[in-house]
Amino acid sequence: MKTMKNKKIFLSVFWMLLLVWGCSAGSQNNTGSENSMTENSEKQDHDKNWQQVLAEKTPLDKDELYKLFPEKLGEFPLILISDNPGTNGAIGSYCHESETSNLNRHITLTIIDGAGYTGFQHINEVYRMLESDYSEKNEKEWLRIEKLNNQKMIFRDKTSDDWAVSGISFLKNLRYHITLSGNRISTNDLRNPVNEILALKYPE
Repeated sequence: MKTMKNKKIFLSVFWMLLLVWGCSAGSQNNTGSENSMTENSEKQDHDKNWQQVLAEKTPLDKDELYKLFPEKLGEFPLILISDNPGTNGAIGSYCHESETSNLNRHITLTIIDGAGYTGFQHINEVYRMLESDYSEKNEKEWLRIEKLNNQKMIFRDKTSDDWAVSGISFLKNLRYHITLSGNRISTNDLRNPVNEILALKYPE
C-alpha cells in the first residue's frame, strides 16, 4: 500500500518535472531539508508548520526573481532569462553560443518561488516526492532520488541515440524549486553547478 502511494506521488510530480525540463530544453550551502526545517521552525510560531508559513509569504516579483540567476553557471555564461509559464518562476539559459539548441551543450536553470497559496502547493508536492525515495530505470532513462551534500535531490539521465540530457531538481530553503537541466551534459557534470546554486543566498 505504501509503495503504491509513493509511486502515485512520484509519478504525479514526475510529469510536472518533465514539463519543467521540457520547457528548459526549449529555450550559503544548504545542509539538507531537515536542517532547513529546524532552522525555519526556530523563527516561526510553533503552531504553524513550514507549509503554512510559506503560504503566507509574499512571492518575489519578476525583477527580484531574475536577480537570483548568477551571471555564470559552471563554464557557461547566462545568455537569456524568460518566464516559466504557469508558475511564479523563470528560466535562465547558459551557453557559449548566442542561443541554445539540441545540438549544443548548455544548461538551463529553472527557479520557481513557492511562496503564496498557489506556490506552496507545488513545493509541497516536490517535498513529498523527495521523501518517497522512489527510483525507476529503463534502457533509455534513469530517474531516481540521491543525496548531494546530504540533501535529497531528483536526478534524471536520459539518452536517445547519441543525444543525452540530464537534470537535477531540489528544494532550496524549503521555498524554491530549483531545476538544472543539461543538454549533452551528464548529471555528474551538473553537480558543480548545483553546488554553486546551493552556495548562493536566496531570500527566506
